[in-house]
Amino acid sequence: MEPKECPKFDYCNSNLCPIDPGLSLRKYFDEGVCFYVRQYLKIEAGMTDALKLKEVEKAIIEAVPKQIDLMRKIGGAKYRYKLDRAARHKSKSQAKFSREQDHTILRGPVTENEGSHIEEKEVA
Repeated sequence: MEPKECPKFDYCNSNLCPIDPGLSLRKYFDEGVCFYVRQYLKIEAGMTDALKLKEVEKAIIEAVPKQIDLMRKIGGAKYRYKLDRAARHKSKSQAKFSREQDHTILRGPVTENEGSHIEEKEVA
């Protein structure tokens, strides 16, 4: 598999990619961490559930355990810190879903204009 096959390739700013065949030749320049590496760590830590993933995304996440030690070594302390931090927090999509569930349970269904700028202008 090549990095160009990744769905997030066009806007990814991580130079350490788990599906990169030349990973051992890369260096870390204090850039972002691959989305799928973060998701793998969150799933392994029990901080999030495995989301509905496409086949390509599943293949990328399955490649992470094979490369994670090399990525930690190449990335150094800053990269390891980012990985550890990712493992301690829920994914944004999972956290948003749980907030929406809590909001619905506490307040009931949300009206169409509630929380919108239209409502704020009418009140002001």
